[in-house]
Parts: sequence; C-alpha cells; structure tokens
Amino acid sequence: MNQIDLALDDENELVFKVTVEGTSPAETSYRFLIEGSDMSFSFPGVSHASGEVEISIPPMGRLLREGEYEGNLEVIVDDRIFTPLRLIANFEKSVKVTAESVTKKKMSASASATLISGGTRTQRPRIVERDVRQSPKPAPPAVSPASSVVSPVKPKASRLSESPEDVSNLSEPEIRDLVRKLLDSKK
Repeated sequence: MNQIDLALDDENELVFKVTVEGTSPAETSYRFLIEGSDMSFSFPGVSHASGEVEISIPPMGRLLREGEYEGNLEVIVDDRIFTPLRLIANFEKSVKVTAESVTKKKMSASASATLISGGTRTQRPRIVERDVRQSPKPAPPAVSPASSVVSPVKPKASRLSESPEDVSNLSEPEIRDLVRKLLDSKK
C-alpha cells in the first residue's frame, strides 16, 4: 500500500488521474475517505476535463492526532462505488513551536542584629533570612554594634514583654522601641 505525507495543520491538495470506462454514459462523482479506528472523514473531489480529480483536505489539527490513517479514493458511478486506490495517509504537524514562561527567582535578604543589654552581657549576632517578595527595596546598611537592622517584613503585634535575648522574630519598629527602652533605663 502506498503512503503519502500530509500536513496536519495546513490545507492539502491531492490530484489523481482517474479513468472511467463503460458502455453507457453515467454521472460520476469522487470522494476521498480518511478512516481511523473511531472516526471517518469524507472529502468531495472535483473532476477536470483532462481526467484529473482534485481533492482539497482542510487543516485537520483539531480533529486528528499525528499518525497514520487509511485513505481511500472512491469513484461513484450511478449507484455503484468503486475504490481504485487505497493508501496510507501519514499526518504530521508541519511546524511545531513550544514556549515556556521563565520566572527568575528573587534573592532573599538577610540581616543581623546585635543587642547590648546591661553592661557586660552581649548577645552574638544572629542571621535572619526573610523572603522579600512584596516589593524590591534597597539592601540594608551595614550593621554597627550599637544599631540594629532587620529585613523588611510586616510589623507584628507588639511583643516587647518577651525576653530581650530573643529578638530574631521582632519587627524593626519593635527592636527600635526595645533599644530606646533599654537606653532610657540606663540613664
């Protein structure tokens, strides 16, 4: 059986040379059938004086998958159907374009804070990593021993009554208030 390659997403034109012989003149029509396991499509043919039959197959991308299907040229003379040609129609996409969206990962900001409580006890700096996806802000300035900087996050409820040793979960305004209270208490 012959095989023809057809574009799945473009219009295809098939031209066949057909000869009909008989004893009496009769009305003749032509069609091309594409058959799969669960469907069948029929396309009418147009005959020309030269004996050629032209069949146009529209884009089939939404109706068929890529692959091979049985194709038959049928000639209908009066009430009789003849199948002078059987072939395999191999449908393939002519152009395949694929696009994927790429999202860049945003950098996480980190900061450290040093809290001096009393005159002799010092807490070691802790690194606090926060995901900064709300809005890009400039990086915080370098931390000096007497100041504190944390990454920008939404302020939380006031927790200034907590132990001054655990400042890793406090917001920037809460740390400022805590430092002010400590400095005021030394005066």
